[in-house]
Amino acid sequence: MALLKINKIREHGYKIEECVDFTIKKYLSFSEKKLLINNILDMCVIEEDIKKIDFALKEFAYEYMLINEYTSVDFEIEVEASDILSIYDELKEHGVIDKIIKLIPESEKEFIDYILRKEIEQIQLVDNSMVNIVNQALNKLVDKIPDQKGLIKLIKELPKQFNKVSPDSLKNLGKAMGLNLGEDKNA
Repeated sequence: MALLKINKIREHGYKIEECVDFTIKKYLSFSEKKLLINNILDMCVIEEDIKKIDFALKEFAYEYMLINEYTSVDFEIEVEASDILSIYDELKEHGVIDKIIKLIPESEKEFIDYILRKEIEQIQLVDNSMVNIVNQALNKLVDKIPDQKGLIKLIKELPKQFNKVSPDSLKNLGKAMGLNLGEDKNA
């Protein structure tokens, strides 16, 4: 499939149907569709403490990936991401994106939409479940626990650090913790 450069679309007054190099695939294999869906998710899932879906970015990613995988249109990947968004906006403004999306077989889009929706539901139900959030927090805590060498170093370092603490500070700490450090309670 020969790639159709954006400049050619501009030269034809954004009339995609007049561009000789414009071709469209009628079918993608299952593995190609799965990869397309994963790429969309990679672009729109924001991972913090919980996973969040950026639905505006999902719409861009969906249309961009459909055009990228189903057509000969070349978004000129060597450009920066902000330039890709500018090209996308330009094509969207002139109706090119919508025309191309309509040319992709409905059955292909329905399958991708369905699986994408199910993947997002799964992320929201499973990855953001209380069990998973607690599990992630525990894993972070476990990562901070020193290994055997670190533990030995810590044990050796404790007496040195403990000796640096003034006796008055230790008494105040003991009082704060409710400990009797050999003092007369009646005094």
